[in-house]
Amino acid sequence: MASRARIQAVAAATLATASSVAAIVVDRLRPEMSVAEQIIAVLGVSIVLYLAYSATESVLRRVYYRHVRGRWHYVTVAPSGGNQNYAVMDIGFTEEGTLKYEVQLHRNPAELKTHENAIGSAISEAMDYDPKRRELHILYDVDLKEDKDRRRGRLRMTRNLDGTMTGMWTSVRNEKEISRGEVFAARPAQFDAKSTRWLKLREIER
Repeated sequence: MASRARIQAVAAATLATASSVAAIVVDRLRPEMSVAEQIIAVLGVSIVLYLAYSATESVLRRVYYRHVRGRWHYVTVAPSGGNQNYAVMDIGFTEEGTLKYEVQLHRNPAELKTHENAIGSAISEAMDYDPKRRELHILYDVDLKEDKDRRRGRLRMTRNLDGTMTGMWTSVRNEKEISRGEVFAARPAQFDAKSTRWLKLREIER
């Protein structure tokens, strides 16, 4: 994705600079080194450069996604204003360095707080974050205990200036849309107060 490509480009530029410096140093020392020492030096430099690239990419990734990575709580509301659903959302990285999210779904705020009696789970199929627009886009796969068929869907959220996120979700089963609605997310420490205000604005009682 575009975000990851930018991170890799910056890390690669850093690696290129470090490689140039290392090449100059090794070249100056080469006349004084034996063949075995030169081989060891090249291997050592290669390992150091690889570690430097990996570390640079990891740091850049954490900085780039700092506003969205980590744990969130969220509540979803259907257009009809019916029952709300709650979830614990963890945003992190795959082994390849791409964004991923894992979700535990709950019926009510009490079960959300204890993380007990989950009614289902969800994982991301693909996701990305645009820090300039403050937009998070997620394609997800849902497994609900009460459903025989798995659901898939799309979640689009915008990060607000107060650190919360709001947006829309749609869910499909067998290529047909079965539900849609609004979503509000906040960090766990802020969720209770801010979600209550958000729900009251929509005249929905918790």
